[in-house]
Amino acid sequence: MKKFNKRRNDVYFHDITSGEYNPGDHSGIQYKDAMAAMHVIGKDGKIYTKMDAVRELYKGVGLGFVATLTNIPGFSKLLDRGYDWFAINRYKITGRDIDCETGRCRLKNKKS
Repeated sequence: MKKFNKRRNDVYFHDITSGEYNPGDHSGIQYKDAMAAMHVIGKDGKIYTKMDAVRELYKGVGLGFVATLTNIPGFSKLLDRGYDWFAINRYKITGRDIDCETGRCRLKNKKS
């Protein structure tokens, strides 16, 4: 997504695991909620979560046609459920682990 955003630069990405996350700077979205699901704050201030956030992200980086495809009846429900499954398993799928010893979780790469 960042690659597509370079053309338009309309989307601001924030790494919530950086240790500098402050809910007050992000419409009050709490850290635990941000870690549980993707959030996108629209230009109008509306907060989108899960697949709705992904759809807004597609629109923001100039891939609105992909967002439209994800709204096809039936397919949209499947994607919504798929998002929930992916969110729960994303660290295993991407080969990363979570280090939460400090009380503030930080992603780390698994050593091979």
